This record gives sequence, structure tokens and C-alpha cells, in this order.
Amino acid sequence: MQGLDRSPPLPAQELQEDNW
Repeated sequence: MQGLDRSPPLPAQELQEDNW
């Protein structure tokens, strides 16, 4: 999911990183 990586630093990103 590159689109999310390009998105601004959101709190959800941290959770997604854990999932990855």
C-alpha cells in the first residue's frame, strides 16, 4: 500500500506499521 506511505504522518500509520 504505497498510497498510505505517501499520505501525511497520521496516527493510523503507526498501527499499520505494526500490522506490516
